[in-house]
Amino acid sequence: MKNLKPDTFYKVEIRAHNAIGFSEPTGIIVKTAKGSFGSNNWPIWIWALIFIAIAVTVVALIAVRFYCQKKHKGSRCCSSEEDEHIFHT
Repeated sequence: MKNLKPDTFYKVEIRAHNAIGFSEPTGIIVKTAKGSFGSNNWPIWIWALIFIAIAVTVVALIAVRFYCQKKHKGSRCCSSEEDEHIFHT
């Protein structure tokens, strides 16, 4: 079953079929969980936000790495007390 909505009732009917024909339908009523949705049903804007957040994080990490390499000529990366002002200003 695809494209189910959260917090929604659904009536599911099942019928068997063979060489003789169809059976009488049998069914149940189910309710989906509140606020749940499968990962395949996420709107595209959610995927875009996830991608943007990851991209910003990666760019920030690369920028800090280049800054530290330039400042310390590659010997270490922003681990001493003298570099704390970078993150606390």
